[in-house]
Amino acid sequence: MYILENNNEKIIVWGKSQLDDLMMQVKLDDYIRITYLGVVKTQNNRQMKMYNLQKKLLKENL
Repeated sequence: MYILENNNEKIIVWGKSQLDDLMMQVKLDDYIRITYLGVVKTQNNRQMKMYNLQKKLLKENL
């Protein structure tokens, strides 16, 4: 579970395998956008939810 803050509002996002891998590159003060891309079938014929993650550093972090 990830607890994100947006304009002092806390948002809870449940982790998934692919999202967890993407979140490993996020630092504490990064601005992020998570986009749900839909469901795909894996090689094992299972369904997996796919996400895209975009991040932007704060100017102070550069």
